[in-house]
Amino acid sequence: MKFSKVALSTGIIASFMFNSTGMVHADMPKQSTHDVALEVINGNYGTGQERVTLLTRKGFDFEAVQTEVNNILLGKAPKAPAVAKKVEKQPAKSKVAQSVSELDLSQTSGQVDIESLANHMVANTANAAGYSASEWAYIIEHESNGRVDVANASSGAYGCFQLLGHGEYAGMTLAEQIEMASQLPAGSWVVYN
Repeated sequence: MKFSKVALSTGIIASFMFNSTGMVHADMPKQSTHDVALEVINGNYGTGQERVTLLTRKGFDFEAVQTEVNNILLGKAPKAPAVAKKVEKQPAKSKVAQSVSELDLSQTSGQVDIESLANHMVANTANAAGYSASEWAYIIEHESNGRVDVANASSGAYGCFQLLGHGEYAGMTLAEQIEMASQLPAGSWVVYN
């Protein structure tokens, strides 16, 4: 009888594993790369080396996840499969994927989608400041309300991020503004949470 108890307890222990949130069943399906990429876009894994470390620590292939993030933000990723087979209507595109397709990097005037631009800053740039998507959205909204060609008459600051200058930035494309803003360190803008 003692042998049966050992076998039973060994079987139970073997069928469970531990992760950072507690005990889970070993047969639990692993998250898809697409789902993890959506979590990355939402800021759940930080930026830069922190993102690499967190994804690797949780057993994900960083390169595959980052490729999927880029594909989602550029509108190249396939739609995520529907979870429930009984639902017949097509799953809606995520708001991130919809808004990214509206981002025109050659734009030199007009309004941009703030959320799309903020997500782009986190997923596709150096993001030297280390800001999250919500912090970038706050900066863009408060600096320019998403206007690509807005200029501050007194300081000469220009564009979506209000890059400081003396009028030399007028006419910059959105891509050029993104490149400059992504290189600036934390503290270049004041972010209140």
